[in-house]
Amino acid sequence: MNPIPLGGIPFIKPPPVAVVSNLHIVKVLLISPTVFISRQPAPELKSFGQMMEGALFAKRFQLITMNADVDAKKKILPILPALKSPTICCLEDGGFSVSTVVEISSVADLLLKLKLYGATDIIGTDINFAIK
Repeated sequence: MNPIPLGGIPFIKPPPVAVVSNLHIVKVLLISPTVFISRQPAPELKSFGQMMEGALFAKRFQLITMNADVDAKKKILPILPALKSPTICCLEDGGFSVSTVVEISSVADLLLKLKLYGATDIIGTDINFAIK
């Protein structure tokens, strides 16, 4: 592999034979950041960067949605983490649907507490992106 200068910054171009020869990665030796370089401000690159950051951010979270009656809602809300605050929707039967964003590392403990406090129909969904 030969370094190819790009605006004074060298980068390594993989040989095309690796792609067409159906080669597989055996071991990753180094992970480096991806950098976009532009001679002029490019709004498209800024938007793309925000989308990439949002995708990386979202990998750490899950959306948890559950149903709760009035009593369960009072017990559940104080223990719910959220990016800002949980989303609460009234259901036709007088109950509530509650949704919140939770770090994946704390989902298992939270699910046990939610069930104990009366939450029903608990669903966890992966988040693909989050743009602030």
